[in-house]
Amino acid sequence: MNAPARRSFPLFVLASVLSFGVDVGLFCLLRTALDGLPARLFLSIAGARAVSCVFNYLCNRHLVFRAAGAGGGAFEGRSFRRYLALVLAVWALAYLGTKLGVALLPEGLATDRNVTLVKVSVDLLLFLLSYAVQKLVIFRAPKPPAAA
Repeated sequence: MNAPARRSFPLFVLASVLSFGVDVGLFCLLRTALDGLPARLFLSIAGARAVSCVFNYLCNRHLVFRAAGAGGGAFEGRSFRRYLALVLAVWALAYLGTKLGVALLPEGLATDRNVTLVKVSVDLLLFLLSYAVQKLVIFRAPKPPAAA
């Protein structure tokens, strides 16, 4: 692992843990607040992910990967659009994975606690995929100019 990767991965883990806290905390609050709605799982995941993704983008762009041009405004068009595409893909996989995981639980075990554990398990699997995509695609360092 090169020096920038050795520095970026621990920061990525920290930003992810903080974003995870925002995401799971809001997910639990929304599942409670939306009790009784048929789309409660969908709305809880979507609402929590919307807030946590903005927090995570800002942390990753400005602190973790220190993306070129990060000294400008909080958001940069191309990296933010790519990040949103990743968020949508990860969100869809998180939703489908959680839905599948809950469906596979034995009858009577789909409690709020177990649904949250399924969601957390799915999110952990998506964590490494997200790091690789952000590092290699979204916030990749510009190539140095070729030596003459």
